[in-house]
Amino acid sequence: MKIKIIILFLIISNYSISQNNHGIIIPDGKEYYKACGYCLMSLDSKPAEVMMSVDIEDDNSIVFVINDAQWFWGLIENSTDGIAADIVVKSDFDCSSDKDYSRLSVSKGKLLKPKYKSELLNSSMPDGKRGLVVNIGTLPSNYKREEVEVNALFLSGNNLCHYNAFVNVESYQWGLLDMGLYADTVIYEAKADTLDDMEKMRTYSRKFKLTVPFKKSKIQYSSSDIKPLYDSLNLTDFVVKSISIRAYASIEGSKKYNLRLQKGRAESIVKALQSFQNESISEDITTSENWMEFYEAIIGTKYEYLTNKTKQEIKKLLEDKAFALELEPILSKHRKGVVEIDFEKRYDINNATAEEIVNEFDDAIIKKDIDRASGIQKYSFSRILINKLPHDFLSKLEIPEQIEFGRLLNNNAVYQYFLAESNFDETYNRIKQLKVMDPNSKEIAYNYIVFRFQLWLSNNKQINYTNFKKEILALGPMGISSVLINRMMINYNIILTEIFMDKGDYDNKNKHLKIIKDRYRSTHPSSKDLLSLAEYFVSYAKYEWAIDLIEPYITRIDVDEDLLFYYINNTIIDPSITEQASYKQILLNAIDINSDRFCKMFNSLNNGGISFQLLEDPYLKSNYCQSCRK
Repeated sequence: MKIKIIILFLIISNYSISQNNHGIIIPDGKEYYKACGYCLMSLDSKPAEVMMSVDIEDDNSIVFVINDAQWFWGLIENSTDGIAADIVVKSDFDCSSDKDYSRLSVSKGKLLKPKYKSELLNSSMPDGKRGLVVNIGTLPSNYKREEVEVNALFLSGNNLCHYNAFVNVESYQWGLLDMGLYADTVIYEAKADTLDDMEKMRTYSRKFKLTVPFKKSKIQYSSSDIKPLYDSLNLTDFVVKSISIRAYASIEGSKKYNLRLQKGRAESIVKALQSFQNESISEDITTSENWMEFYEAIIGTKYEYLTNKTKQEIKKLLEDKAFALELEPILSKHRKGVVEIDFEKRYDINNATAEEIVNEFDDAIIKKDIDRASGIQKYSFSRILINKLPHDFLSKLEIPEQIEFGRLLNNNAVYQYFLAESNFDETYNRIKQLKVMDPNSKEIAYNYIVFRFQLWLSNNKQINYTNFKKEILALGPMGISSVLINRMMINYNIILTEIFMDKGDYDNKNKHLKIIKDRYRSTHPSSKDLLSLAEYFVSYAKYEWAIDLIEPYITRIDVDEDLLFYYINNTIIDPSITEQASYKQILLNAIDINSDRFCKMFNSLNNGGISFQLLEDPYLKSNYCQSCRK
C-alpha cells in the first residue's frame, strides 16, 4: 500500500492576529495551555503509526485523511474542537517574492471557515478498516488554476492550538525483498511481463567495478590503453555484456564543455573494450561535475572558505590560471570514471542456429552431461530475453522426467515462469511435483519456499508461522547460503509486522520491525534493497531508522540516484540536518546528478513534490533559485 501522508508539525507561537481569520486567535501564555492543553497532550502522545494528510479531490472538495478514526475522535473530543483549512499558493514562494513568513499571522494564505465536531461528524466517512476521510471545505474557484497546498489548523473553540503543514515522503508496506528464483544461480528482478522487462533481467555470471582516473590532457582511450585492464579481468571464458560508466569532470571550466569531454572519454573506453570481442556491448553513460569530492577535499584546508561561495563564484575564481594551478593537486583526483562491467559465460554454441542448439542439448541429455545441458538452457534463456530465439523455444529442449535430471527440470520451470510461459499456479504446482521427485534438491526447496511466501502474501493460503520459519531455516543444512536465508527471514518478519499492525497489536508489530532492522545488514543489501527497506521503515514512522540505514551511502560519488533523493526527501524538512555543512555537498551532488528531479521536489504535494513550502528556508530557496529558475 502506497502512503503519502507523512507529517511535518509546525507549532505556532508569537503570531499576530490577522484579518479574515474567522475569529481565530492565538492565546498568550497561561491562556494558551489552558485552552489548548488537551489538544497538545493528544498530539504529543499520538502513536507513530497514526498518519494524516489533507488532500484536494477531483471535485475540489478539501478532505482531511487519517488512518486511525478512533484516535481522531479522541482528539476532536468536545463540541468546540475543530479544524480549519489554510490554502497556500506557490506563487507566494517565487524567487522574486520576499515574503517573510516569520511575521505572518495564523494563516499563510486563504483561511477557510472552521468546521467543528458536529459538522465534522456529518461530513466524515470510513476509509479502509480503521481510517477516516473528513470534508473540511471546498477550494474556491479562483484557486483552481493555482498550484496550491492545504495546511490544517487544529482548534479548541476559537483558539489556534496547532498549525500543521504536510510533506510528501513516499513509503510502502507489503513490499518484500526480491528473493529471486533458483535456477543454476538465483535470478533476480520481478517476473517479466514485457520484452523491456525481460531485457532488464539479470542473468549475468560476473560483475566487476573499478575506477579509471582520467588524465587532464587525455581525451581518447585506445585499445592499447585498455588492454592491460582487459587482460587483468581474465575474460577467456566470458564475454562483456554491458558496461555502465559514471564519468566525472573536475569543476573548473565550462560545465557544457566538461560534460561533453567526459562523455567522449567514456565512449572511447566502451569502444576500446568492444574491439576485443565480436559480441555487442550495451552501454549506459552518465556525466557530471565532481562537486561532491571537491567540497570534501577542501574541508580543513586553507581553501575551506570556498564552501561559502556559489558554484559560479568558484568557477570564476578558477579562471585565474595561477589559482587553478594551485588547486590542480586537488582537482586532478576528481577526473575519473566509475566503471561497472557485467559479464556472461561464453558458450561454444554462440551464434548457433535454433536447430543446432536443440541437437547439442539432446546430445548432452544422452550423455547425461548435466552441466553442459544446464549451460545450454541458460544460454537459450538469455537469447530469448533479447529476442534472438522464439519465446517458446525452451519447450523444444526436452528433458526426461527422472530425478537425475531434476536440476534441468527446475531450471526449465523457473525460466518458463520468468518468460511468462507459465503462470503462478502452474509453476507452483510444477515446483511441488519436482519437490516430491527430488526432495534433496536445494534449488527446488528454495523455490518452493519463495512461492509459499507469495501465497502467504496474497492471503490465498494460511501459514503456520512457527512451522514456516522452521522450513526456511532448514534450507541452511541443504546448502542455501546464509545471505539468501536472511533475506527470507526479513521477508518473514515483514509479513508478520503487517499482520500485527492490521490487528492493532503494536507491541508485536514493533518486535518484528526491530528484527528487520537488526538483520538487514546480513543480507548484503543492494541499493534497491536499501531503498525498499527505508521506504518500509518510513511507512511505520521510523524516520530515524530509514535515515540511519541509507546515510552511510549518501556521500559516495557513485551513490544510487534513487537512494540519494530518498535520503533528501526524509531529511530536507529537518533544519538540524539541513544546516550542517556536509548537507550542502549532498544537495549539490543531487543537483549535478539530476537537476530536474531536484527542482521537482519543490512542486506541490499534488504535483509530485515534497512541498513548495520548503522554500521558507532561505538556504533551500537560494539553491532552488540558482538551479531551477527558468
